[in-house]
Amino acid sequence: MKILLAEKELESKLKDELIKKVSRMEKVSLVLEYRAQGMSFEDCLSITGITRNQFYHKPKGNKQGKPLSKGYQMEKPQHKSNGESP
Repeated sequence: MKILLAEKELESKLKDELIKKVSRMEKVSLVLEYRAQGMSFEDCLSITGITRNQFYHKPKGNKQGKPLSKGYQMEKPQHKSNGESP
């Protein structure tokens, strides 16, 4: 009974914190914080609104972005000519 009340209290505190816009990394840290206090992992994920995939995802940081479309032609950079070839 005490555990259930504690989980409900933690859930209400967590929902209050999540009312404001929170980044994914902040949500992950909240899951870890409340998980350490004894709340089940599934409950933490459902309260924060992130999936297991999002929780375990490790960003690479070297993302290249969307590739250029086939119809796009890149202009060649203009080099100042000083008698030397590039």
